[in-house]
Amino acid sequence: MKPIRKYLSMLLCIALTLTLTGCGADGQTVTDTSSAETALESGSDASIPSTLQETTTTEKTTTQITVHTTEKQATEKETEAQQMPVSKGMKILSVGNSLSRDGMHYLPRLLAEAGYTDIVVAYLYVGGCSLEEHTENAKSNRKAYDYFENTGHGWSCKENVSLNYGLGAQKWDYVVLQQASRLSGVESSYRYLDELISFVRKNTRSKPELLWHMTWAYEKGTELELFERYDYDQQKMYRQTLSCIKEHILTSPHISGVIPVGTAVQNARRTFIGDRITYDGRHMSRPLGRYLAGLVWFGYLTGCDVDSVKFNPDKTALDEKTVSAIKKSVKSALENPIK
Repeated sequence: MKPIRKYLSMLLCIALTLTLTGCGADGQTVTDTSSAETALESGSDASIPSTLQETTTTEKTTTQITVHTTEKQATEKETEAQQMPVSKGMKILSVGNSLSRDGMHYLPRLLAEAGYTDIVVAYLYVGGCSLEEHTENAKSNRKAYDYFENTGHGWSCKENVSLNYGLGAQKWDYVVLQQASRLSGVESSYRYLDELISFVRKNTRSKPELLWHMTWAYEKGTELELFERYDYDQQKMYRQTLSCIKEHILTSPHISGVIPVGTAVQNARRTFIGDRITYDGRHMSRPLGRYLAGLVWFGYLTGCDVDSVKFNPDKTALDEKTVSAIKKSVKSALENPIK
């Protein structure tokens, strides 16, 4: 008798628990437990009603199925999320000149290969524009610039715009500044930097990270008058440019880092490539010089290993040996930008 009573008591508790935990409240059937209660109170040997047994079993099975289904759905959603491509974006503006164009020319293609689907690569162009000229243009709101923009579908140009127009064109992630190459190694020419930085920070729609584009020394034998202040000495121009960066750029609390194209160029000049990276002594050759510069920008901005880059703008001009030397030069510059 006692075992039967104990067994009936356990089943009754299960039935009452299922009833209290929502049966009926959700429109489900509520099982009548009166016969079980009667059997328990009377000490009868009568079996527990079949309806109670069936309901209890069904409720337990349904609960297990629901739990398993929920876990399966969660796992499937996690798998789907992992398989979905992550959309990467970058919006970058350079306030520069023709050397900015050299550095950014292949950047959209490189970013696209790396999975960046939401990009805006742009530069404000005035030939040979210096920090002083940018600052004066900003203060006078002079429409001195051509605004070049690439969203992954080729370059477009809007002429005769102001610096303020370019700064407000997008919510930039990065704004890149630079000195005119002829003045990159002249200490006194950097006195306009803080004023230009202040203008940029006040007139952007977001709070972009400010970066510095390190330009390169001129090719040996170049007879440009601009080269005269360095005594037509490539190494002197390079060393003085590094000195100015250390003194004015690395000490600036507002500039986050340096895109070291100038260092990569010097590295490449020490390889079999030699001093043939420009086509006129100062502007990047095409495709070699621009490809080298683009890889530096790409590697710095994304942190990607440039060895993984498959894009080659001209496989005839840039064979495997040349590409390998370029990539080694770029990687060394990214690892040791100021040397």
